[in-house]
Order: sequence, then structure tokens, then C-alpha cells
Amino acid sequence: NLDNGGNVHGTYYVDGYPSLLGITDTHYRVLTMDEWTAVLGLNATTKNYAYVRITYTKRVTDATHTYGHQVDLTQNGMILLPPGTDAYFAGTGITRGQTYNSWADAPVITSEEFEELESHGCSFLPAFGYVYHHENSGVYADNGEGYYRTSTPGSPDGSGSFAYVLHFTPSTTPGFLTDIHYGEGVAVRLFYVAHGTNPYAGPAPTSK
Repeated sequence: NLDNGGNVHGTYYVDGYPSLLGITDTHYRVLTMDEWTAVLGLNATTKNYAYVRITYTKRVTDATHTYGHQVDLTQNGMILLPPGTDAYFAGTGITRGQTYNSWADAPVITSEEFEELESHGCSFLPAFGYVYHHENSGVYADNGEGYYRTSTPGSPDGSGSFAYVLHFTPSTTPGFLTDIHYGEGVAVRLFYVAHGTNPYAGPAPTSK
């Protein structure tokens, strides 16, 4: 967990400038809760996200297939759709802000179709779940729920061990949780943000 200067703290929220990742450009940072709200269009009539399933192939090696074989896999998650990108996903079944009973009901696109969307400024947030910091029992809600850090602390003065976390499932609109401890294994997505501006107030930010 980092403070504004990239310093490590044992009990602080994730913030701003991730120099420990080798990224020195301070335009790249973790978004605040308000910025995530703007990026997703949560308070706007037109939403900037959509739930989707992306199919892809992967070559694996196991006891049965010594030299590897291709398997078809599906990654559930949420696509960030900047304003003005509707023409690029027309015909895919993707609908801005649509909720579903389960991931099985969400539209499916191929990795090639997503790469085309990505070339027009769209980003993908996989539903990676999270790792509970008190156990070594693997990932919770893997491919079922998304958890992404914000740089907004859970307490007004910025102290304590909690931060707001973006959370999403296909059955609800994205929201924020404050009960995810700093020690949980939660995904972090960096955005390129012009100094002094909010994402999506102007050109779409680039996630990393």
C-alpha cells in the first residue's frame, strides 16, 4: 500500500503514484472513488460500463498432455466503454449498464472482438475475486466478482486499515465497499490521468 509519495505503509489505503512498480510517470495512478464513479458513469443517464464474457484459448501442459494442448476458456468481467464508442460494439449484444441474473446470461465476445474494442479506448476489468489475508485458501469469487482498489480511504482522515473498493457482479450495478482490509489481495488498475482533470471529463483515460 502506497501513500502519495509512493511510500509503503502497513495500514494505509492504496494511493496515487506507484513508483514501486517501476512506473515513475505520475500521470498513472489509482483512481479515487469519485473518479471511478465518473469513469463508470454511475450518476449519468448513459453508463460507461457493460458486463461481458470474453472467450479465449490457452495452451496448457498437464499429466495427460505432455506437450500441451489448447483449451477454450471464458473470463467474466466488466468492459469500460468511453463515450462515443457505441458503433464499435454494435451487433455484439453488449449493452451499457445492463444487469443479468448471472454471468451465463451476459453477452459473449471473442478475444479478437475485445482487441478491436481495446484499440478504440475500451478496457476490461476481469472478475478476479480477492484473496483473504488471514488464509492461504486461494481466491474467493474467482471469475465471479470483481474487486478493485480506489485511492479513497475508508475513514475521513485517511487513517486506519480500510479503503473503498470498487465491487461488481452481473446482477447489480457497480458499487463501493469499505469493509475490505488493506491486507486483502485485491486487484489494482492504474489509469493515465491528465493532472488536474477527472477521467472521462475529457479524453478517455488509458488503463494499465
